[in-house]
Amino acid sequence: MVDWNDLRIDTYRSQGASGPIDRIVRVTHIPSGIVAVSRGKATEAEDRDAAIAEIEEKLRGAEPSS
Repeated sequence: MVDWNDLRIDTYRSQGASGPIDRIVRVTHIPSGIVAVSRGKATEAEDRDAAIAEIEEKLRGAEPSS
């Protein structure tokens, strides 16, 4: 589990002239510099959770095998 204090969460929103609002959530794991981006989920919370899950997966892959 990632420590929330080690994360920076940025949310970006934009709206085209006639299109719907586009939301992007970018999560950065500060100690490692790993960045994950998620967009297109139903809610901002789902995008955030998906990005955090991606970071956790990348961190597990970076751990040396025992």
